Amino acid sequence: METNKPLVCVIGAGPTGLVCLKYLREIADLKCYELKSEIGGLWVYKDTTDDDHKEDDKFYELYGTVHESIYKDLTTIIPIHFFAFKDFPPKKKERTHFTHEEVLEYLQDYSANFDLERFIEFETQVIEVTKTTDGPKDWTVKVKNNGETKEEHFDYVIVCNGHNSVPYFPTEGIEGLDLFKGKILHAHNFRKPDTEDFIDKNVLLVGLKYSGMDILYQLLESNNIRAIINGEEPNYTIDESGIGAKKIILSASTAHDLSQSDDFKKYADKGIIVPKSGSKLEFTEDGVIYEDGSEEKIDTILFSTGYKFSFPFIKDPSLVEYECDGRYFGPLYQRIFSINHPSLIFVGQPDSNAFNQILMERQVMFMKSFIEGNLTLPSKEEMMEHLEKDKKHVEENYGLRNFYKAPFQYTSGYIKELKEILKSQDIEPNEDNKEHLKTLFKMLPIFKETLTSHNCITFQRYDYKSLIPEDHKFDSSEYF
Repeated sequence: METNKPLVCVIGAGPTGLVCLKYLREIADLKCYELKSEIGGLWVYKDTTDDDHKEDDKFYELYGTVHESIYKDLTTIIPIHFFAFKDFPPKKKERTHFTHEEVLEYLQDYSANFDLERFIEFETQVIEVTKTTDGPKDWTVKVKNNGETKEEHFDYVIVCNGHNSVPYFPTEGIEGLDLFKGKILHAHNFRKPDTEDFIDKNVLLVGLKYSGMDILYQLLESNNIRAIINGEEPNYTIDESGIGAKKIILSASTAHDLSQSDDFKKYADKGIIVPKSGSKLEFTEDGVIYEDGSEEKIDTILFSTGYKFSFPFIKDPSLVEYECDGRYFGPLYQRIFSINHPSLIFVGQPDSNAFNQILMERQVMFMKSFIEGNLTLPSKEEMMEHLEKDKKHVEENYGLRNFYKAPFQYTSGYIKELKEILKSQDIEPNEDNKEHLKTLFKMLPIFKETLTSHNCITFQRYDYKSLIPEDHKFDSSEYF
């Protein structure tokens, strides 16, 4: 039945897509296309990797990789208190960190609570998004389901396809990788530590940011991780039966600092982990030569070097242009709206770790206000000027490749900027929930200190319940 509501297409039914559906369900006619047969996006765990994917894997067909990038014993880096979406607190848990199964359960419950599956067409591949006219329903979205292709027309297209599935392999400072005859893989394809790729092997781990540190933890303390997940008492003395690899060589600018941290020094002292810094790696058939001229024999290379953005269904370069080998894309205003065609909207692309849920929800509030007609964007020239200023600042301070992954202090400023825009539309914070954020922010110094000191194991063991009142309401948004 025809309505006066705008027609909105949402691509992807992971966390971001679900939040978009929840916010827009009353003001728009919605259709969400999801490649998988269920909601949850990246949080739907599968053992499959790029090497053994199914022939009919629709995601692989479109992106050239499998969707999954999580591993069997993954627990979230941030505590569950930061995972709550507005109006839907998570169930209380004994532990303060979610397993990936619990994240998926939360998303399933969220979807069921707000009846979101009614908007979703599952096992549907978005093939192409094109801008056809400058009038109503000017976006054409071509999709394929069960071998049949059809075209649908929309007023707005919201891209929520995620950004942690297409692996980035560095090329600068890497020589001779094609000569290496051992195993080469990316964290994207890491599933568990007790496989032939790691057991009794010399492993080179390249990259030590959040995933790299956590995978190192997986390789060193898999027995303890499983004990914690199962509610058992871990053993924090070195138990070499829980260490699959013979030796783990760390290649990153922070490798030495990490090896001397409280969490990892005991392994460095025993020679189980070996730190190597420097910006150059030269590979041979069975080893690697470092910038200082030293050499190690290695069996497996594991790159934990992040991901590229990929929107294979957007082929028009006026809509999406890539820089930094796919780690930057644009041009977007406020990392949300296509500057050339603002009715093309991207949500959830910034990766801010502790702030992800808060940031994502603020972006959706901003987007909703725009679609409702309550928010007018600046002119194209003004939006481009804002972007260029933003890019210049990020490039000078963090590198443009980190435009969507800038550190705490920058992300905090971005969140405040979105807040001010919302306030300009008379969307005010709820006074009671300001207290919630004050409570949450007690965690941030611990989060920052443990991670900057490379004590990610300590961070995941920390009992945040001591900071949270028993009757505290879990809700990551300031707004009700």
